[in-house]
Amino acid sequence: MPEELTGATVSFGTDDLRSVIGIVQSEKSRTTATLAEARDEEGKVIAMKAYSKNCEKTFEALFCSGTTPPEAGTAITVGSWQGIVTESALVKNNTDFARITITAVMKDNASVI
Repeated sequence: MPEELTGATVSFGTDDLRSVIGIVQSEKSRTTATLAEARDEEGKVIAMKAYSKNCEKTFEALFCSGTTPPEAGTAITVGSWQGIVTESALVKNNTDFARITITAVMKDNASVI
């Protein structure tokens, strides 16, 4: 939810993803690159090239009763972003609400099958 704050546009809160994951408490997006390296005779890196880019998202949400959380290996769509779930964990304890954590990844512009 963009808002104007001292002349800058900032975001507050998380998107409503109840139908996908639950009541989202936090969302983390991380990008990484796979690198190729060229080394000289002494083993020192003299050139690098990024040849593949990964986008990983992790969501922590309050678990909604009656819903089925996505399992590892399934496709997930969050807005216009698509990825494959690599980890899904449901945590319950006697002093807090049940929470689910989902991690999904998209590599380059791969097709999600």
